[in-house]
Amino acid sequence: MCSFPKGVTSALAWMNVFVDEDLPKAYEVWTTAMINKQPVKFEARFSTPWRPPFHVEGEPDEGPTWISAAIYPDISEDGEVVGGTGCIIDISGKQDVFSFAVTLLSRSRTKMARTRASQEDRGSFGASQTPGDFTATPAGGVRE
Repeated sequence: MCSFPKGVTSALAWMNVFVDEDLPKAYEVWTTAMINKQPVKFEARFSTPWRPPFHVEGEPDEGPTWISAAIYPDISEDGEVVGGTGCIIDISGKQDVFSFAVTLLSRSRTKMARTRASQEDRGSFGASQTPGDFTATPAGGVRE
């Protein structure tokens, strides 16, 4: 999921899997878990591409892999951190569905605004009417 190379032993090498914008968060998580000795839960993005199961016209065919993770420091009897245990869950689908819904809503609102502006430009709404007059609109509805 994160494309971390096998055999790498550097303590901070795992941070190279995050997108650049999430590196400050990764360092903060590392500090909280390994220096402050506290468990941490967080969401972040891996640079490994994630491809959605469907394509939305005008949207990219891939994006970063979103993860939800928890890190628990392994603390010795002497109170020293000797390692860490973690869990990572791929939540890219959840994030993508949310983005998809926001995109569709935005496009729908934009299309409605353009349609209304176009109808008003053509005079489809009868700008000279007085309040209380009713006129059929191009969509077949009734407008006051």
